[in-house]
Amino acid sequence: MKHALDIIGRYKCNYVADMRTGFENITEDTKWVADYFKPKAVEYGCRCICFMINKTNVLKEESERQEENYRI
Repeated sequence: MKHALDIIGRYKCNYVADMRTGFENITEDTKWVADYFKPKAVEYGCRCICFMINKTNVLKEESERQEENYRI
């Protein structure tokens, strides 16, 4: 995700992550994304952070719970 920040900073683009195969729900990582990644992405010009998930993904509820962390 640090590399993604470099790209966002260089091209002033948005961020899309494909989570259709899942992700590891680690509290420290979630906090880092909310406290560091999101503010830096916004500072660098990102206006939209999107996560692609399957309708039946077992992590759908967790993703939706964390959605508030990613609102810009």
